[in-house]
Amino acid sequence: MKLYSSLSIQGRVTLWATIIVLFGVAVLSAAGISVLRSDLRQAAFAAQGALVGSVAEDLDEKLLLRKRAVLTVAQTINAELLPEPAALRADFSHRKLFQSLFDIVVITDATGRVITEWPVRPNEGVISVADRAYFQKAMRTGEVVISEPLANKMTGEPTLVFAAPIRDAHGRVAGALLGSLILTRDNFLASLRETRVGQGGYFYLASKGEAPRFVLHHDVKRIMSPVPPASVSQPLHQALAGFEGTIEGVNSQGLKALYTFKSLTSVPWVLCGAYPTAEAYAPIESRSDQLLVGAVVFAGLGGLLMGAVTRRQLRPLVQLKRELQAATQGNDQPLPLQSGPKDLRELAEVYNAVRLHKQQAESAQLDIQRRLRAVLEHAGDAFVSIDANGGITEWNQEAEETFGWPRAHVLGLPLDQVLIPAEHRHAHNRGFSHFLGSGMGPVIGQRIEVMALHRTGRLIPVELSVSALKEGGQWIAHAFMRDISDRKAWEEKLAASERHLRDIMDNMPAEIAVMDRQGRFISVNTHRARTLGLPERALLGAAARDFLDKEERQVIEPWFRQALAGHAVQFETTRKRDGKRHQLHYFIPDKGPDGEVCGVYEMTLDITDRKEAEQLLATNQAQLRAITNNLPVLIAYIDTAGIYRFCNATFEQWFGRPVADIVNRPLDALLRDETWTRKLRSALCGERVEFTTQLQHGDTHRHVMALYIPDLGASGEVHGVHALTFDITQSKVYEQQLLELARHDSLTGLPNRRYFEEKLDEAMARARRSGRAMALLYLDLDRFKHINDTRGHGVGDDLLKGFAQRLVASVRTTDAVCRLAGDEFTVILEGLHHEDEATLVAGKIERAMEEPMQVQDGVVQTSTSIGVAVFSGGAGTGAALLDKADQALYAAKRAGRATFHVTTF
Repeated sequence: MKLYSSLSIQGRVTLWATIIVLFGVAVLSAAGISVLRSDLRQAAFAAQGALVGSVAEDLDEKLLLRKRAVLTVAQTINAELLPEPAALRADFSHRKLFQSLFDIVVITDATGRVITEWPVRPNEGVISVADRAYFQKAMRTGEVVISEPLANKMTGEPTLVFAAPIRDAHGRVAGALLGSLILTRDNFLASLRETRVGQGGYFYLASKGEAPRFVLHHDVKRIMSPVPPASVSQPLHQALAGFEGTIEGVNSQGLKALYTFKSLTSVPWVLCGAYPTAEAYAPIESRSDQLLVGAVVFAGLGGLLMGAVTRRQLRPLVQLKRELQAATQGNDQPLPLQSGPKDLRELAEVYNAVRLHKQQAESAQLDIQRRLRAVLEHAGDAFVSIDANGGITEWNQEAEETFGWPRAHVLGLPLDQVLIPAEHRHAHNRGFSHFLGSGMGPVIGQRIEVMALHRTGRLIPVELSVSALKEGGQWIAHAFMRDISDRKAWEEKLAASERHLRDIMDNMPAEIAVMDRQGRFISVNTHRARTLGLPERALLGAAARDFLDKEERQVIEPWFRQALAGHAVQFETTRKRDGKRHQLHYFIPDKGPDGEVCGVYEMTLDITDRKEAEQLLATNQAQLRAITNNLPVLIAYIDTAGIYRFCNATFEQWFGRPVADIVNRPLDALLRDETWTRKLRSALCGERVEFTTQLQHGDTHRHVMALYIPDLGASGEVHGVHALTFDITQSKVYEQQLLELARHDSLTGLPNRRYFEEKLDEAMARARRSGRAMALLYLDLDRFKHINDTRGHGVGDDLLKGFAQRLVASVRTTDAVCRLAGDEFTVILEGLHHEDEATLVAGKIERAMEEPMQVQDGVVQTSTSIGVAVFSGGAGTGAALLDKADQALYAAKRAGRATFHVTTF
């Protein structure tokens, strides 16, 4: 306090002003550092995301290129050459472009056995890829398949395989084309493995799915290894679950970095770029230190300035003198009009008027400079001014964004050290020396493309325009530069796309050409040039009609005119010059931006094989139709919607309707029985169905057997059902006749023992349920054996038939009369009210046999013995009841024959 009290007013004001300035600078510096950290962190995230996105796009493009190449080449391989490896290698040897896309190219047969490969390996035995999942999937789906990383069966190295099926002329899979990328060799994936993000960063690829693995990694040992668990590599697992973007985190190896993830569109992989945070945030720490040093310096200067202002304000008595002295030294402050001598006041007025004029002029000049500066700052091109010493005097905002250097850093620096690549600096300095002397140079007044140096050390292409201006007797230069990196990238992509298109055109099994409105060739593919027998260059500008004969021109030119009218057309022709070849032509209008037709795209396919196949198919179909129409079987094809798509002529014979009225109509519109529809549903589920049913149409009744056979595709899917229906009516009649023969006696026509046993069990069951008695009569003819032996079997047969007739006539129609064997007969009486009814029936039969019986050689007098067993319910079997009746029969015989005996059961 004593020290503060001893200070003068000037000292106290200076002290407090310095304290306030220091406080303000500290607050602003802290805010500035915070904003700077946030901006630079966002910039690092954005730069990392752009880098990884660009690499992902490049990977997708290269993977898709190889995927399309494998499919295209597989479609052009002649499957007939697969059994002949030497011929296959000779045919494939010219495909150098395709071979250059892969480290190893392999062709297998349909079983997965390797037929040949490039480069050719020493004879080390037969190799098969039949157990590989990618091979199985490609053969099953018929599509291009990219494998998971796996160990190469030939070299053992980690490998990525592109597989596509090879089809024969009938569309059947005959083999497979495999293109392999060895992940440890020099290819575009290996280049990515060696690429560094900054100094210590790297890229890697990981596959998605239930068991994700590293497809590519800068540590070769980790290729094909499983990714670490989520507990130690959380960012990667977030990316595998679908996250895309940048995360700051720590990997399983303890590296703290910015991890940027991007999913590839061509394959289920994730690309990751790791950029160590120590490198990413290094500029932030550097800038923070610079800002703190600047803040301290600024605060010190502010304190000194406040001290000077304070001293000035505290010296009012000598102000006029100091102002006049300052005026002589160029100070631009107004003089106060104080009281005093007149001359002093007039001098002060004149000085203030001159000062005001000077301020107005300087203000106008500053306004012009501000406008010019505003134009340059908002210009779409980078603007750089260079003085006579080669130093940078102007650097606008676009220049900062293009080259990465802040304006404050480059002002005054030599241009060649900032923007000129090292290998061009000598030539630049020599040219600049010539420019200083003449104001002329090869780049003055020109618009040229050059490479410029970015702050990071990379080269970027720019479009440069330089103008010269003489100022103060010396030449200075103004340069406008535009970053054309995107344009160059698009130009390269366009060129690559054109090359790819050209490769596709040249490898397509078709003749392709582009013609102008006059029908002159603008472009042709190799196949068209080979057909016309001239080099491609010789055909450009030639008229297509000059290569056609008169007949061909008459056919093709009307279609060409339709295409010029804006219509896409297709038509077929037959070329007879080199054998009868069938061709399919496509003419597609080539329209400009204004919609006007400026030419025609043409594609011509040789469809001779297809035409011959169609003719053979038509012949086979006609033969098949002739066969099916003459078979006495309903033959049809039914689709999955239950609609008839084919019917033979037998349908018309059976149903009296034309086949045309049945085809394309549902099955239930013709066959209304639910059985047909239910069985069809089972067949459409893939089940072979066979069943019998009855079919009634008008007065015709048929027994039929139907067979439904599913039409299965290559993958087991059901496309429809083949239906065959056989008329088995006659078979059913024969079956019924055989059944009747099996259950009836052929001599008497009476039911036999088999029928009797079934009927007896049924009668006993009904007696138990109804509570009414039933009786079984067991009969035989008295002395039948004697008559049969003495008068012959013919008489015996007549006697048996006559006895059967009298026996049937003696009972009710509901009573069952059966012949068991020889002269043994039975009668089943049901629904008896009392036992006496059985006695009455037995007596009636005895009386019926009293009348002599007419036989072939006269008459026979005979009688019958009857055993009667009455059943009133309860337990017991038919065999037991028959035995009881048999015992009663023998009792009657013992009683003297021609009588009956009754017993109960």
